[in-house]
Order: sequence, then structure tokens, then C-alpha cells
Amino acid sequence: MSIRSYFTFIPLFLLGCAVDVDYDTLGSIDAGIQRIDLDDLGLRKQIIAQAIDDDKLESKGDCCNEIIHAPQDDVPYTGWMKSTY
Repeated sequence: MSIRSYFTFIPLFLLGCAVDVDYDTLGSIDAGIQRIDLDDLGLRKQIIAQAIDDDKLESKGDCCNEIIHAPQDDVPYTGWMKSTY
């Protein structure tokens, strides 16, 4: 490559990397998911009440491929969990 090519492509590369993209408006993977306001005390209490205690969740699989399940359920658990210290 010639020196002229470097002076042409390097600024284009740097400008291309500097573009600010708003993923929420471009249809990101969570575009259909409603945001949760964790500052709302009533909502936080509701989440904590519905969360499953981490001692009750079951791990299935080997040591490198564990999947968490709700008690007596074969479907992977995707909800909130809580733990106390």
C-alpha cells in the first residue's frame, strides 16, 4: 500500500469508530422489554416478594455448564432470585 492509501483509510477508520449509535432506537435485542424503575419502592418490594430464594434454586448440569432451575421444574429459571447474608 502506498502512503496515500494510509492517509485515506486511517482517518476514515477513525471517523467510523467515533460514531455514536443509539441501540435502543435501532431495534436492539431488548427493544421490546420495558425498563424497570428500581427506585420505585413499591415495585422493589413486589420483585423481592416474587423472587425465589437462592437456596431453593436447583443447579443442573456439570461444573462448567450449570443451568439454574426453579424447584421441581425442568425449564431454566429466568426470574429474580434473592439471597441474604
